[in-house]
Amino acid sequence: MKIKRKLTIGILLIPTILLLFFTFSGYLIFSEHLQRMNEDRIKKISIAQIKNIDYAIEDIKDDIFIYINNIEHKDNLYNLIQNDKDIENYLIKTIILDSKSEMFFQGDLNNFNELRNLNIDFQNVEISNFEKNNFAIILSFNSKNLDGKLIFVLSKILFEELLSSIEIEYEGYAYLVDSNGYLLYHPDSSKLGTMVSNAFINGMIDKINKGSKIFIDTGYYYYNNEYKFSLANYNEKYKIYYVIAQNVKEIKYAAYANSISILILGVVIISFTLFVGRYYLKSITKPLDKLTKIIDDTTMHNIAVVDFNDKDDEISKLYNVYNEMTIRLSDAYNELESLYEEIYAQDEELKSQYDELMKSEKNIRELYEYLKALFDNSPDAIVHFDKEHKIIDVNPAFEELFGYSKEECLGRNVDEIVIPKELKEIAIEVTNTLFYNGHVLLEGIRYNREGKQIYVHIKGLLIKINNEVVGGYAIYTDFSESKKYQERLEYLSLHDALTGVYNLAFFQEELKRFSKSREYPITIVMADLNGLKLVNDTLGHLFGDKLIMGCAEAIKKSLRSSDIIARTGGDEFAIILPKANAFLTENILRRIKHNIDLFNEQNKNEGIILSVSFGFATANEAKNLMETFRDADEAMYKNKLLDNFSLRRQTLSVLLATLAEKDFITKGHTDRVKELCEKVGKEIELPLVNMANLMLLAEVHDLGKIAIPDSILLKPDKLTEEEWKIMKQHPEKGYRIALSSTDLSNVAELILKHHERYDGKGYPLGLKKDDIPIECRILAVVDAFDAMTNVRPYNRVKTKEEALMEIKRCSGTQFDPDIVNVFLRVLSA
Repeated sequence: MKIKRKLTIGILLIPTILLLFFTFSGYLIFSEHLQRMNEDRIKKISIAQIKNIDYAIEDIKDDIFIYINNIEHKDNLYNLIQNDKDIENYLIKTIILDSKSEMFFQGDLNNFNELRNLNIDFQNVEISNFEKNNFAIILSFNSKNLDGKLIFVLSKILFEELLSSIEIEYEGYAYLVDSNGYLLYHPDSSKLGTMVSNAFINGMIDKINKGSKIFIDTGYYYYNNEYKFSLANYNEKYKIYYVIAQNVKEIKYAAYANSISILILGVVIISFTLFVGRYYLKSITKPLDKLTKIIDDTTMHNIAVVDFNDKDDEISKLYNVYNEMTIRLSDAYNELESLYEEIYAQDEELKSQYDELMKSEKNIRELYEYLKALFDNSPDAIVHFDKEHKIIDVNPAFEELFGYSKEECLGRNVDEIVIPKELKEIAIEVTNTLFYNGHVLLEGIRYNREGKQIYVHIKGLLIKINNEVVGGYAIYTDFSESKKYQERLEYLSLHDALTGVYNLAFFQEELKRFSKSREYPITIVMADLNGLKLVNDTLGHLFGDKLIMGCAEAIKKSLRSSDIIARTGGDEFAIILPKANAFLTENILRRIKHNIDLFNEQNKNEGIILSVSFGFATANEAKNLMETFRDADEAMYKNKLLDNFSLRRQTLSVLLATLAEKDFITKGHTDRVKELCEKVGKEIELPLVNMANLMLLAEVHDLGKIAIPDSILLKPDKLTEEEWKIMKQHPEKGYRIALSSTDLSNVAELILKHHERYDGKGYPLGLKKDDIPIECRILAVVDAFDAMTNVRPYNRVKTKEEALMEIKRCSGTQFDPDIVNVFLRVLSA
């Protein structure tokens, strides 16, 4: 805080605040004092008024007592009373009540003579409201005649004269209340005889009725939305309350108005104090302001001693101190200026060095970020280790490849992480080689967290700083997939993919190797599957592949561990039997044929037969085994010619039996179709050759369906477009099957064309009318009739009449109309 502000607070503000506090406090205290003075004055008035009321009532009571009891003066008492102005003005009527409070007398002054003989002895006096605008003096008495009460009803004039003459300040007024709370007197005459509404008075009446001895009290209450001050004085003798009420607002206003002079005096004192204080404050602050301005305007370039009027006071001392400091600062400045020039030169040099350092640091930081990015984003797994082989860092690729988190690797020996304990010595040797040679490059196998082998290229590099080794990097490049692919290629280059036995290339290399060996005698066996093409054409290549694999398995089971089997062609296998003569070879062939029989027994329900023709040749001494291979191949083909005819017939029989099992060529269907075809053929005098072909066609026309999947062939619902395309292939498949059999080759063309339509909309060739063989046209009508009148999976059974109506409808479109007419005649005969 500035000194000027401190002085202002000390000289002006604090005294002013204190004066204001004491002035306002005096104002409030004086106001309260004036209010207490008003209360004391009102209390004195109430005491005096109570006494006046007491005197007045005593006078009236004495007058009444004299009248009633003073016998000696009773003749002139009335005159006396009449001359007594109080009685004449105030007494309205008198009432006598007996001990049961029953009235037995009522009258006025004129009737007082009736009271002479009462001989009243007053026991008690009470004043109470009797009727509106009036009150009564109630005298309890006893006499020789009776006990009771004597009631004198007085006019309100008495209290009006006593109370209305009193002037009470601050809108004040006085009123009287009896012990029951009824107004005996009030300036507002309309309130006489009503209950008092002053809550304070009601509370006081309640307290005194309960025995309280506090007969004079003050209080406050609200009346007609105004705050009132009230003083009540209770007269125990007559049981009345003298009450004075004042307007509090007027009281306070008067008090504040009287005490305002204190405020005015306080303001005058404060103003004078401020004026004087300001003058002295200015005498202090003006020199200080001048010095402050000089200091603010002073720089090291214009610093100078200040001239001032030396009054030998504190401010003069302050100026002297300033001048001394100025002299010393000037000398110090000159020294500092010289020192600054030296520091500036050094600073420029340091700044230049700093710029170079920051540039180098930037380059280092950029290089670090670049190397860090290479480390973190490298696809190769990298581990950073110190010279104690402890891991410092690993990159994300390392965590992914080996399955260890960075936290698990840090601080561990690099040779303990990626290689099992039993191979740890190998890893240690590689690490030692790295630290000895400075680098290492090799292929090896490392292991991930689960123990899985990983083929990796390992590159090791040392880190040197100031020609001292501080650690190194190991980089692992995973080539497991390419290794597996390479091994697979090597395997496939020497093995048959379908059967897993060796292939022709390997077999030829082995022939060369065995030609130079000492394993003689060496026998070469050739094996060829019979009827493989027929099976592929009829049942599909899946069944053909099954036969090939079955043949390979039967041969492998029968060979010795030293024997070699290879697949040398689609349906051919070659076997090398080292140290095997003809007798041993025959035994091996018998084992092979036995295993083939077992295969056929296991697969007899699938309609396929594994038949193999064998031939072998033996080289008893060293020679070119290619010649032995050719001799074995020729022997195999001779045997194949002998087996071929019987195999074809056997295969055809199996196919027809399989088709029958599918319930498409049942005995009943074949017999019915053959019977009707024969009748139609005879009716049109078909030549014998055509008749024979027609009979055979009726039996085997659906042979091609053997190659159609059962899911399509036996589907009860309507075929999809794609399924229908497959179904329409069965004539062509049947055609190829028939061509492979000498027994069926004559009807192969008929099988191909048996689904052609007369209108040319049939399949597969779209032939029409007479281009369609007569046998096919006859079969089309007969087969359709039998299909409609017997159970098939794709239609409901029709009656004979319904079937004939359908054939008539399709005459000329699907069927030859001439054949239809002949068919109808045959059925009606």
